[in-house]
Amino acid sequence: TKQDTAGVHGSPLGAECLAEFKQKLGYAEDDFVVRDEVGEISESLIKRGATYLQKWQTDFAAYRKSNGSKALELARVLSGQLPKGWQEALPKFEQGEKLATRVASGKVLENIAGAIPELIGGSADLTPSNITFIKGFEDIQEDNFAGRYIRYGIREHAMAAILNGLSLSGGNIPYAGGFLIFSDYMKPAMRLAALMQTKVIYVLTHDSIGLGEDGPTHQPIEQLAGLRAIPGLRVIRPADANEVAMAWQMALEHDGPTALVLARQGVETLTGQNLDFYLGGYALKWGKKEDENGMCGKQELCHSRESGNPTSTLLSKSNSSGINCCANVTDDKSQDSQAGFRVKPGMTNNQLLNSPDDKEAGLDLVLVATGSEVSLAFQIAKELETKHEMSVRVVSLPCWEVLREQDQEYLDSLLPADVRIVGIEAACSLGWGEWVDEMIAIEGFGASAPGEQVMEEYGFAVDKVVQMIIENE
Repeated sequence: TKQDTAGVHGSPLGAECLAEFKQKLGYAEDDFVVRDEVGEISESLIKRGATYLQKWQTDFAAYRKSNGSKALELARVLSGQLPKGWQEALPKFEQGEKLATRVASGKVLENIAGAIPELIGGSADLTPSNITFIKGFEDIQEDNFAGRYIRYGIREHAMAAILNGLSLSGGNIPYAGGFLIFSDYMKPAMRLAALMQTKVIYVLTHDSIGLGEDGPTHQPIEQLAGLRAIPGLRVIRPADANEVAMAWQMALEHDGPTALVLARQGVETLTGQNLDFYLGGYALKWGKKEDENGMCGKQELCHSRESGNPTSTLLSKSNSSGINCCANVTDDKSQDSQAGFRVKPGMTNNQLLNSPDDKEAGLDLVLVATGSEVSLAFQIAKELETKHEMSVRVVSLPCWEVLREQDQEYLDSLLPADVRIVGIEAACSLGWGEWVDEMIAIEGFGASAPGEQVMEEYGFAVDKVVQMIIENE
């Protein structure tokens, strides 16, 4: 027999083993036989469930008569609908203000918590760092379920699994925080969230080598690529405070899991609340000549590259520690397109508002970035335009998954195939071949030093990127 062997787990039992198993249990030798007592138990459970349901309906009808408004609110929460007008609670941040995106996230939560009572927060022993606690929240305890915050302890996997349970039970929108590097511990439960499409929100802070002194054990490199590879998981890496507010709206209005990837270090608020953000990618800056013509306002854009491998020159220089900080993108874009490209129904050419003709505009370069590197891309563009007379477009690409849903013409207008495109992200370059020709990325581990110094050493500095772009033109 296969008893007490690995075979009982990894292969069919077979007729002989199955007969022996049935004999030990006292089952009949016939196949596909269900004992009468099994049916009796099933029937009793169905009756018990019907009794519970009837009692709930009776109790709720009585509650509704004496608590009309509260009953309506409970029904709304259980239906999964968000409160009307909740978006009015979203804060707006002043352009030019320097604020870490994790701090902006905390401010967003403070503003919207009162408008969305079904929000249930938490963190894996990193509450002050993730900024996920809201003033006035009580902790959920063994003897107090009136609270709205769970102290999960250093239990990232359990936390992510509990988030799924809270979502599946209904009436809750759970969110919880952790460092991006620790998403590896959460990954099995996050994958199940994507499979089941549970509505959960992961607040993943300290998102790059820019976190500084904690060093390479805490500095994420491959985590972004790993999360983006999970089917059905939205990964949003906002560039500044206003993008954070819009990212929270996108997450709350999405019936599925969302990972908000946030920076520890301060970044300048570059954007207003541009509705193009909700398309997954948009231009912060169109290009020098386009901007002079007044074309950098309310316009909707995106991208798709020519099929085949990128042909642009490798941007490759090593920092002082010998880590290769820039890499050519080698993903096969045609395969990317065939495997994962989707066209969003219902979009038309009318949504391409005043999209410029790139050839006529003389566009020389498109810089594409996410998160804190968008601010860097903006500075690089200014340097290239003022000192090298280049026309440079700057694109923020906060959510790849949403961007893929846009129609092809919309995508082609943002990252045109006949213009050189360089991506910038302080993480590994895996996956970026879908969007760019060349990549400023990290193909090694981080280092322990102040965040600004680490970014400088790894090539994420205006002068270094400008030099590489010019040298490899």
